Amino acid sequence: MSDSFVFIDTNIFVYAKLQTPQTLAKHHRAMQLSRTLSTPVIVSVQVLNEFSSVLSKHKVSDATILEAVKAIATDSIVTPLTWMTIEHAWEIKGRYQLAY
Repeated sequence: MSDSFVFIDTNIFVYAKLQTPQTLAKHHRAMQLSRTLSTPVIVSVQVLNEFSSVLSKHKVSDATILEAVKAIATDSIVTPLTWMTIEHAWEIKGRYQLAY
């Protein structure tokens, strides 16, 4: 994969979709980020599953969740979570001192 891709994690999609008084600032930042991305977005199947789970906990209807997941999948490159992905995540974690 090229460095010209960007991986978006679950919380960005959640904040973009949900608006509550407590998360309004995060909602606006997530929406701004989504409008300004000029590189292809990559998401994992795990992100789509987590996104669905969080929306379900917020009592969002199944139809709305499915529509949102389809929209993310259509506008992104969806990658499976494989052992190679996990190994690569650990390499990135060590290189950049990130949490995994």
